[in-house]
Amino acid sequence: MAKSALRAGRLRDYLLREISELVRSKVRDPRVGQITITDVDVSSDGSFARVYFTRLGDDHDKELLEKILNNAQGFVRSHVAKNLNMRVMPNIAFKYDDTLEHGDRISRLLAAANLKA
Repeated sequence: MAKSALRAGRLRDYLLREISELVRSKVRDPRVGQITITDVDVSSDGSFARVYFTRLGDDHDKELLEKILNNAQGFVRSHVAKNLNMRVMPNIAFKYDDTLEHGDRISRLLAAANLKA
């Protein structure tokens, strides 16, 4: 079990680094703009990877960005697989990471509660 967890961790780090570079340098869709890959969750058997991303600014449609990136997942998989020495490349799904927005909301609520006290 420890061996598979170590392998999943290395795969996570590799996918995070490679997908970040690929999206930054190769994806030319102007709607994607400057997104940041924030995290990658890899299943224990390495067959599935959920890639979390965010984009700064308020003028973006999260669902549209997810759809664009998920439509490009075949392109991403093929480019990443060229350098990955595995029998099976994990399936990739992109998901918008709203933890920054959630953390900001909590901070504002706490600040408002401190003002009342």
